Amino acid sequence: MKITKLALVISCVFLLANCGKEDTLIPETEKEQKEQETENPNDSENVVYFTYESNSLNENADEWIILHDQNGDILEYRKVVYGERIGFKVEKDKVPESVTATKFFYFLSGGGFNPDHSLVTYANLESGSIWNRNHNFRNNPNPIIGDFNIRVSNIMGGVRDYSISNSYGNLNTGSTDFEGTAGLQILSLGQIPLYENETYILSLYDNQDNLRYVMIENPVDGMEYEFAFEELPEYDSYFELDNLPENTFSMFMSTGYASEQPDYNLYEHTVSRDLTYGKSNAKVGYLDTFKTYRTYFGIKMDGYSYGYSQMGDKIEELTILPKPSFTIVENSVYNFEFASDQTFIKKTAKWSYNVYGDEPMFTRWTVISPAENPHKIGELPQEILMNYPDFNLDKIELQHVDLFTKSTTVQKEFNSFYGTYVPLSAGVQEVFTMWAPFE
Repeated sequence: MKITKLALVISCVFLLANCGKEDTLIPETEKEQKEQETENPNDSENVVYFTYESNSLNENADEWIILHDQNGDILEYRKVVYGERIGFKVEKDKVPESVTATKFFYFLSGGGFNPDHSLVTYANLESGSIWNRNHNFRNNPNPIIGDFNIRVSNIMGGVRDYSISNSYGNLNTGSTDFEGTAGLQILSLGQIPLYENETYILSLYDNQDNLRYVMIENPVDGMEYEFAFEELPEYDSYFELDNLPENTFSMFMSTGYASEQPDYNLYEHTVSRDLTYGKSNAKVGYLDTFKTYRTYFGIKMDGYSYGYSQMGDKIEELTILPKPSFTIVENSVYNFEFASDQTFIKKTAKWSYNVYGDEPMFTRWTVISPAENPHKIGELPQEILMNYPDFNLDKIELQHVDLFTKSTTVQKEFNSFYGTYVPLSAGVQEVFTMWAPFE
């Protein structure tokens, strides 16, 4: 307010000082500009119907944003400068009912030789939506100040699964070694990245159905921490699923938050993890030191997967639901349609075409859309298709479809990832994933 008043005072003084001078005639060009602004105040009649902020983490990537209306007609498209923020405007009486936004990245992976094309589409967003840089995937802002090692001996039956994490999520170690036989094994984790003022949790599950943990607060640089498995504490509580259906993969994981109302980020302490292939049971552990939990269970079976996640309290019951009917009617990224006996809130479909070998190239397109079936996605501009000859858009094939039966809407998901910041809230998400080949 003080700055505004000061600017107003200076402007008034300037006008008074120049008032009455004979040479203060307004130039013709300025007159014409003012008259034009008065007669055609276009800016005042335009409104921003969509905002996009550069999402690229690669300064050398090509980044485009393409906007279509609810009928699949193109509204605008633009190549985005790294770090740029764009407000797309339209006349007030021409604001579209909804906007389908597609982000396209092109970059050369593999040392700058392998074309990589990646597209993500959010269909039927509200006009006025904002696609900011994703603020939910957070990296540890603190520098690595060293590393430390963990060695666990006497693991009966060998290691079934393990994870090492701090408050920013799972960590990659410099080395992982399994010593001994399957009957009695030693797990050695080397060069675990050390951050200041962090607590680390090692979750360790053996093949004798024992799930235990160790917590290390502020480890010392260069230290090797040694434990015998039988000395590791048990979790404060467990939840276990027995008699799993025949499967190729399952994962049961709990992540903990120190707050009852945690920030919205996708990483926190991994309290326990059970990632296995073809097992008949799954187990998860909880520690009472955490106030809020996110528990995730996923299992892949013949032709489909079932996923369940719960944010809030510890999980107390879970039923794996049978495979719904699912038949493709129109296998097109632009007019995708299917038939199913399963009701759902939103869906995600992923197409891809990847070439491996001496000259690899990749094309991927993910579409997130409401339950309306079919979804309608406008075609890409010819300028984009012509600029990238290795696009292979005509060769992409449908890989899988996610049907979310319990979830937020597409708009709420979009807002939480890219729009206005929102904290995590308690709730359940349930999803069926239908895998190719389809019937």
